[in-house]
Amino acid sequence: MRNFFKKVDTTLSLLYAWGEVLCVIAAFLMLAWALQPVSLIITAIVAFVATGFAVSRGKLNAAIAITGIILYILCWPINARYGVWVGQAVWTAGMLLWFSSVFWRLQLRPLAVSW
Repeated sequence: MRNFFKKVDTTLSLLYAWGEVLCVIAAFLMLAWALQPVSLIITAIVAFVATGFAVSRGKLNAAIAITGIILYILCWPINARYGVWVGQAVWTAGMLLWFSSVFWRLQLRPLAVSW
């Protein structure tokens, strides 16, 4: 009889844990839905601040970040002219360059900025 209640307890604990996970996911989805009208502004602010962090490390890191942004901007005309796969490759290269420069900057000294 003791094993039965132990199994019931384990099963209910797992169901409760999965219920919590689903509630957290639902809360994030509702938050994303509520912030959808201002998502472009939030994205622009985050990208601007992260690029500022990347540029403050040095000239090479600034060149890598700006090259990544230029490739990101050029992916739309490339996509229209050469197709989705080429545009996606250019977009991925631009995002990886930009993200790597931001990552290198934050890995060096997090949140230490000298504008």
